[in-house]
Amino acid sequence: MRFATAKELRTRTRQLLEEAQSGEHVAVTFHGKPIAVLVPFELAEGEDVHIRPFDEAWSGIKAALAKSKPHYATPEKALKASRKRG
Repeated sequence: MRFATAKELRTRTRQLLEEAQSGEHVAVTFHGKPIAVLVPFELAEGEDVHIRPFDEAWSGIKAALAKSKPHYATPEKALKASRKRG
């Protein structure tokens, strides 16, 4: 399952919908918590989709985050970079 923020959903709706249409499950997060899942329509109609509650899924998310390397060394540097883009 791929995760996308609410902002990504606003700015890249078409791409995320195409990913869902091709079979990818896309969890949409808002303020860091998953709130919705995009799945292919056929799957939503015909099969039982099991989505774990946030508290249950958080351990897996936390483990994935621990394995990843942040793009910026500190949150302040990330914030500074994001302000330069706008």
